[in-house]
Amino acid sequence: MLLALAPALFGVPQALASVSNQAALYRLVPASYIGTAAGLSRTAVYIGAIGASSLIGGVFGQAPTTPDLHVLAWVILGVAVLLTVLTLADRRLRTAAAAAPGTLIR
Repeated sequence: MLLALAPALFGVPQALASVSNQAALYRLVPASYIGTAAGLSRTAVYIGAIGASSLIGGVFGQAPTTPDLHVLAWVILGVAVLLTVLTLADRRLRTAAAAAPGTLIR
């Protein structure tokens, strides 16, 4: 029972995030750029998965331990803080709110 519940708990949010990202992509990108944008989106997802599995393998090594899990949590927190700061510092995002949906922001 627990073996079936765990993937469902992780899979449902992942599916919802994937669908919402695709919907945002199709809404914001002009039709002539949809293929390119979809390809770049999938590439970013794959690079993220490669980075995550590399991080997990590097931190856990041969066998996971509780201290390793704490190291992983601190690394994830650091990356989250860094990405939040970079997002807040991006001036293009301030002008993106004023742009009409369906326009390409450069």
